[in-house]
Amino acid sequence: REKSIDQLTKEYFESYINLDSEVLNKIKYEFDDKLTSKQKERYTKIMKKQYSDLEYKIIDSREERNITFVNVEVSVYDFKSSIEQSNSYIMN
Repeated sequence: REKSIDQLTKEYFESYINLDSEVLNKIKYEFDDKLTSKQKERYTKIMKKQYSDLEYKIIDSREERNITFVNVEVSVYDFKSSIEQSNSYIMN
């Protein structure tokens, strides 16, 4: 029996939440050539926290011809806002 669209979507997000090895292997360093080993470790730790704490809700899903559409609401940490607040604090 084939898996439903919702089941496949759930498995996809759960693989991130559960920090599956395939997910961890995909963590890329945006500035790989400019990061020290310590920075890479920190980045990995942050991304693991982001993944394991993410929340999602499947709103709806549908198929049209050979295309599948899934509407998902995802909640994650707002690291950008934290960085901007930190930078503002440091500059003032």
